[in-house]
Amino acid sequence: MPPVADLFHQLERILEEQLAGLRELLSLMGAQEEALVTGQPDRIRPLVRLQGGGPASHGASKFHREPGSGGASSYPGHIFKGKTMPGRMGGERVTVKNLSVAGVDPENNLLLIRGAVPGPRNGLLMIRKRAGAPR
Repeated sequence: MPPVADLFHQLERILEEQLAGLRELLSLMGAQEEALVTGQPDRIRPLVRLQGGGPASHGASKFHREPGSGGASSYPGHIFKGKTMPGRMGGERVTVKNLSVAGVDPENNLLLIRGAVPGPRNGLLMIRKRAGAPR
């Protein structure tokens, strides 16, 4: 086991690092920030939501919410890459710019941010200085 003096030096170094981090947080007051978060997964996107379905009139019966043909005729005989199809929406990484730090509460480990913060409740955010922000 290391001597007690070494433990005190390690503890002092850790506290100094935390204090430096707190000073850095306090220096951010009013700074322009951006927040990165993985957005909330939405749901399965139906094809009708993407393409709109068939015509509503002109003799179309029972075809209002159908997708129609996926590809062309016998030539080219396949569906091209990138064809929009049903799939899962949401869950992408989202960056919101022009957020500002409203305050810091070190006792409760809170960073108060003014602006439209993305993501779900109790989700994790990555806060960083905005690229190109005035110094």
